[in-house]
Amino acid sequence: VFANGARELLATGRLRLSEWQLPANIPHVLTGAFAGLFVAPSNENLRFINMLLAATTILIFLHFLFFLQIKPARALAGGAGLLACPIFLTMSMSFHADINSLLWETLALWLLLAGLRSGSSIHFVWASLFLALFALNRQSCIVAVVGAACILSRQGKFSKKNAAALFAPVGIVFVVFLLWFRFAHGM
Repeated sequence: VFANGARELLATGRLRLSEWQLPANIPHVLTGAFAGLFVAPSNENLRFINMLLAATTILIFLHFLFFLQIKPARALAGGAGLLACPIFLTMSMSFHADINSLLWETLALWLLLAGLRSGSSIHFVWASLFLALFALNRQSCIVAVVGAACILSRQGKFSKKNAAALFAPVGIVFVVFLLWFRFAHGM
């Protein structure tokens, strides 16, 4: 079912999801359709693409741990722990949206921390964009945005520019999704 959305988008050019998939599958279908431009969108190829996304997630997770200045041996143990997790392995070898979500979330958290360290708004913009992708699957992303805003406020670095960088991309994606859902999805 998850692969059907990607195949239909490639065949018809129209993004149409089943009722129970709704927002969770939009970034995933787009990823599958993009990959389908280069390889045939068969279930095997889509699973392979998902395994590449899982490998990317592990690499970003390791980079995130190194960014936190965790000792290399412990960071590698953390990456190995993620790789050995049965749920992660199962989701990696399927074409479900969970691996995509974990990838977006890991990227966003790394960028949020980079922004908190540097105070650079561009990190917050990119983090918010990845959180917006994550939000389509798991709405708990707002916790990371609010948490970053609280930390910035406590550090005395919360400005209108940082607030806009943190909240605007997530807000825009939610509004666009609601408009698409209301007027284009047909439900």
